Amino acid sequence: QTETKRLRFSRMVSPDPIQFMALPCRDVTSWNLTDRCHFVRSVPSCEPNAGFIDYLEVIYCLLGPEKHLYTLGMSVVWLLMLFVALGITSGDFLTPALFVISKTLHMSQNVAGVTLLAFGNGSPDIFSSLAGIRQGSYELVIGGLIGGGIFVTTVVAGSVFLTQPFKLAARPFLRDCLFYTSAGVWAFYLFYTGSLSIAHAIGFICLYGAYIVLVVVSGILYQKYICTNEKSEENEKKEEKSPEKGRLQPILA
Repeated sequence: QTETKRLRFSRMVSPDPIQFMALPCRDVTSWNLTDRCHFVRSVPSCEPNAGFIDYLEVIYCLLGPEKHLYTLGMSVVWLLMLFVALGITSGDFLTPALFVISKTLHMSQNVAGVTLLAFGNGSPDIFSSLAGIRQGSYELVIGGLIGGGIFVTTVVAGSVFLTQPFKLAARPFLRDCLFYTSAGVWAFYLFYTGSLSIAHAIGFICLYGAYIVLVVVSGILYQKYICTNEKSEENEKKEEKSPEKGRLQPILA
């Protein structure tokens, strides 16, 4: 305890760049306000891995600790602007491109949604999760993934339901719910027991692969079923329109 108190006291009084090399960037809040700029510039883990803006440099060095309220307000406004830009990009570029690709490949909307749209929406989560794992923020990554899934299934789905009423296919929706619930229960079991290995990670990928295969196969079978029904209906209409042989015989006689 005495060594911990001395370490905290030294952090608050005299920061040394040599001691920063092994510290995680999240420890910036344990330093004095006047030393946080020096901290983010000295610690290697605080260096931005991707992006054009160094947010830590802006918050702790450019604006300074005395403008924390201004920094908070500006961050909220910037976040809202990013959400708007993301929505415009998705509506003007991603959705039309996916629509053209699905039509070109003769894919149904359900198959395109669980493959192309899922890849487009999930790719940022993959890169952000990998960056978080490299920095040692394991709880943040897991919380972000689970929270993102809950946000999509609640807020996003609720917003879609309020926008325009539509009919939802019962069997595909039940299939999606079963796979989503299975993945969630499996992840909870692994986190609860604390036993996570490469085999479990491969198992999650195989589960998604099985889900994609099931979606594609069910879509193909459904299209064949529709074509068969359409052909049978056309044959029935032709038989109803064609005259019977018994009625033709008196006319020919």
